Amino acid sequence: MSNNSRLQSVIKYSLISEKAARLQSEKGVLTLVVDKSTNKVELAQAVEAVLGVQVKSINMLNVKGKTKYRGNRKGRRSDIKKAYITLPAGANLNEIESAVE
Repeated sequence: MSNNSRLQSVIKYSLISEKAARLQSEKGVLTLVVDKSTNKVELAQAVEAVLGVQVKSINMLNVKGKTKYRGNRKGRRSDIKKAYITLPAGANLNEIESAVE
């Protein structure tokens, strides 16, 4: 896989939740779900290449999937990796978020 296609596959989708909306409006933080094997350096390169925005800082965390029951059957949701990306004050987050989706 070439480096360019790898960078495009790093970002999966934008996370939409109350916390993500609050962080975006108050602190200018973009919340993304990324590939599990991604590191911070690779994510910063992907955001700068795909979205065209300079990254200020990145915080990442692994979220374990919940166990769910349907009747007497037990299943498990997938694990995900979340990234909180802090962007400079002048960045337009609405345009960036629409580019991710």
